[in-house]
Amino acid sequence: MLVNLIKNAIEAIDDLEKTAGVREKPRIQIRSYVHEDYLVIDVIDNGIGIEEKRLKIIFAAGYTTKEVGSGLGLHSIANFIIGSGGQIYPISAGNGKGTTMRVKMRLASVALKSVADEREAQV
Repeated sequence: MLVNLIKNAIEAIDDLEKTAGVREKPRIQIRSYVHEDYLVIDVIDNGIGIEEKRLKIIFAAGYTTKEVGSGLGLHSIANFIIGSGGQIYPISAGNGKGTTMRVKMRLASVALKSVADEREAQV
């Protein structure tokens, strides 16, 4: 999941460079913190951004803005996160303004997976 979000951020920066030029140093920031019952992971880029009208459709199966692509990347990520009891949503001020992809995973899901991984490592 995180690898795909980072890959999308890299491509967003590349897209901005191709269309409008990069005015500042390309940047991808990953931030995580706990908020209420969630582990929140933000993948923040200063790439091409997302138009407001597209914010709600980017997770649809087959939706893509790329010349080559299946449109299943974000769709698969969203299915995994939502299936795990989490949430995912984009935050963007529009074209050329970058994007934050915010993932919220229930702490119980994260903690249970961590415990299970530790048990497997001990066997």
